[in-house]
Amino acid sequence: MLVGVGDPGNVGTLIRSAAAFGLAQVAMAGGADPWSHKVVQASAGALATVRVHVLDPAGGLTPLRGGARISALVVAGGQDPATVAAARRWLVVGSEAHGLPDAWLGDQVERLTLPMPGPTESLNAAVAGSIACYLLARGLV
Repeated sequence: MLVGVGDPGNVGTLIRSAAAFGLAQVAMAGGADPWSHKVVQASAGALATVRVHVLDPAGGLTPLRGGARISALVVAGGQDPATVAAARRWLVVGSEAHGLPDAWLGDQVERLTLPMPGPTESLNAAVAGSIACYLLARGLV
C-alpha cells in the first residue's frame, strides 16, 4: 500500500517492483494518480499486471485489516525485513517527505526498517519499497 507517495516515477517504480516480485495488488491512499502518463511510463507496462485499488486516505489502514499482516516501512526502529518470517502481508510505504501518519502506526502494525550501514540517512520511497518487497516476497512466490 502506498500512502501519499506523490512522485509519479516512484509510484510507477513501486508498481513495477510489485509485479516483478509476484505481488498481485497495490493499494493507494493519496499521492500520485496511478493512471497518469508518468506512472504508466515508469511502471513499464507492469500496471496492467497488478490490481490497483485507490482508497480514501481518511480510512487509514482499516480496508487492509482482517486479512494479511500489515507491515509498515519506517525510517528507524523497526525490524529488518530480512529477518521476519515469510507470510502474506501488506507492505505499507509512506510518502517521501512525511513517511506514514503516526495515527496509522498502532499496535497491530509490524514496523520494518531497512538496515543501512553506510552514511546515507534514508532512501527514497521507490528504492526502499522495492528492496522491502523483494525481502518480504522471498519464499512466497
